[in-house]
Parts: sequence; structure tokens; C-alpha cells
Amino acid sequence: MHPNRGAAEVILLDNADVGRADTPLIRSVTLSVEPGCLIRLVGKNGVGKTTLLHTILGYLPLLGGARGPELPAPATTEHQAMFGYMPSMVPRLPSLTLPQWLDALAVGYRRERSEIQEIWDAIGGRALPTTMLDQLSSGNLRKALFTSACAIQRELLVLDEPFDEVDNEGQSAMARIIEQQRAAGAAVIVVSHREIAQLLDVDTTYEISEEHLHVVP
Repeated sequence: MHPNRGAAEVILLDNADVGRADTPLIRSVTLSVEPGCLIRLVGKNGVGKTTLLHTILGYLPLLGGARGPELPAPATTEHQAMFGYMPSMVPRLPSLTLPQWLDALAVGYRRERSEIQEIWDAIGGRALPTTMLDQLSSGNLRKALFTSACAIQRELLVLDEPFDEVDNEGQSAMARIIEQQRAAGAAVIVVSHREIAQLLDVDTTYEISEEHLHVVP
């Protein structure tokens, strides 16, 4: 049993209808997490996995129901402290070199620069000092986004396809950091189309199908 299991649940969504542009994708979602738990979310392309994450994070409005009362609004200090989000893709990257990105994370999260560098190095991140974020290889960009998500201890890590395009050693190192976050109390939601049991101890797998969220036995 995980050391934090059994602590107070945090409600994420309560009987919520989730979708985009007034088009429901998932109906009547009730979801909560406990500190230290890990949820894997699966489903076919287009069923609403990323939309569900964005709704939990508060980036998209609900079509019905409620978001958890303890969840802070986006663009607040509380939101930044609670959520570590790693998106599956980023439409527009900051015009920064990789070292400038790591500097910005250190300043933004009030961490020592060496602590941010330690995460990047631990997961095998590689880049020349002059490499811009949009020039990183796909695997190193994933690692840069992961470094941001795990820059501080979180209450909830929300990771959208974190292991895509990442080498095996990098995946293992990322998994170790995720487990460290869990051991310190973070709940984790991982969207992954691939099996991750060899990397992470998954508590519950949910599948989105037929506009509903189902527990996978």
C-alpha cells in the first residue's frame, strides 16, 4: 500500500459533462484522487482524453456538473503550485534556448537552478547551449516539458503521453521521478496509449468509450 493512501480524497469532477464547443464528449464524469494514487487514462483517438485533462485543469468550461471545489482557477499561484501539467503537444513554444528555459523554471518556481538542471540531467536531456526549444528533438522536447511539470513537488501531476518519443533510459528515469512525487503525496493522472505497468505502479485504469468513463477491470 502506498504510504499516502487513505488520505483525504480530492474531488476533480462531480457529475460533469465534458466537451468542446458545446459538443459533449464524455457525460456524467465523477472523478476523485487520493494522495499517492496513479490513474492511467486510455481510449481511442478523439474520444476526449486531452479534453478531460483540460477540464480538470480548468482550461475548458464544463458543459454540465461541477469541477472540484478545492481546485484552483488557472493563471493563479495556487494553480501553478498544485498542478504539474505535461501536454502531449505545444502549439507555440517560448522563444528561449534550453538553458534559458531551465533558468525561467528556476525563477518561476523559486528553485535553485542546479535543482532544475538535476531533473533535466537525470532524465537524460541533451541540448547545446544555443539550442532553441523549437529546435529540440521530439524526445528532448518531451523531457523539457516533463522537467517543467516536475520542477516542484505537486499535489497532482497530469501527464499526457509522457513517454512518447523518449528513449528507454529516459522513460525509466522519468518513472522514478514520478514515483518520488507520489511518495511525497502527489496524485498522478497519466494518459498513455502504451502499456506502462513495467514503468509505474498503476492503481486504476479508466477508459473513455461511448461518451462515458469506465473502470478497466
